[in-house]
Amino acid sequence: WPAGFEPPPRPGTETLAQLMPELEAQLETGAEPVRRPRWLIRGALSAIALGLLLIGLGTGLSACQAGRLLEESRTERPRDPETGIIEGAAERRLGPVDAPAAVLLLHGYSSSPRDWAGLPERLAASGWAVHVPLLPGHGTHPDDLAATTNDDLRAAVRAEFDALAARHERVVVAGFSMGGALATELAAERPVERLVLVAPYYRVTRPWFSPISVERANRWAGAFIDYVPAGKGGARRIKKRENAGEIINYWALPTASVDRLGKLGREASERAGEITCPTWMVVSTHDAAASPTAARAVFDAIDTGDKQLLRVENSDHILLWDYDAEEIQSAIVELLGAP
Repeated sequence: WPAGFEPPPRPGTETLAQLMPELEAQLETGAEPVRRPRWLIRGALSAIALGLLLIGLGTGLSACQAGRLLEESRTERPRDPETGIIEGAAERRLGPVDAPAAVLLLHGYSSSPRDWAGLPERLAASGWAVHVPLLPGHGTHPDDLAATTNDDLRAAVRAEFDALAARHERVVVAGFSMGGALATELAAERPVERLVLVAPYYRVTRPWFSPISVERANRWAGAFIDYVPAGKGGARRIKKRENAGEIINYWALPTASVDRLGKLGREASERAGEITCPTWMVVSTHDAAASPTAARAVFDAIDTGDKQLLRVENSDHILLWDYDAEEIQSAIVELLGAP
């Protein structure tokens, strides 16, 4: 270098002259030398790599488990040989056909009319005409659900309501879980006599241990696998385990359909302000499937002075089969009274 010229330090380096005052001060005080943060970067990169590896392994295991459940569903579940509907999952029609009023009960996602337990019989005994349809894509095989769009579900629900409205003077609509989202939209479009919402779904409850929402995790998984395991009846969200086998649900879920479910819940919640009919809602504060917080936000947005909210503490998501079932069913029967 020319005489008197001090070259600048290279990016990311320090000259010995720059470091000496710091080193001398540390030697005089006995302080530990300052650690450079390179180990932090290496540790962070290692953690990221480990996380990606675990996610990959988890996704692969989920795909294998879902495939096994799909195969078991084909071989183990008795079905109607003509319709392919799982035994016990068919639609239900009860009560007097000439009743002045009817109740339309909409079941939950990947499930069946069995979600309503003994409520249809109790309403029919009170004089109501009761119809519990099997929604499109449900009660047969998850492949059918994968091919079912939200518009398919909406069209079916509108058709069911219009058919009942043509035969009866008044129609009450009740929805459980996903059926609650569909009932919410229906009440915003049709002259519903009364809206009953049981653990309605508008958003999935985020697990305490998850840094991201279930909907976002499903979208990530959907880029790699077509199905995720849901488990057999006992894996459903219910605390009263002896009743878990009563639920008829799909054992594996199409990731594309789960994604559409998230969109359905969001769009239904946005229509709450259009509802003006009397509304009754029940939620569990411990619901691990449908967010009770999102349900309460919808309840607050419903634009009617005649609305009631019941909170229960002893159940999870499938309220009509759980520990609070009797209280909820009795409350609905009393609320609707005689047609």
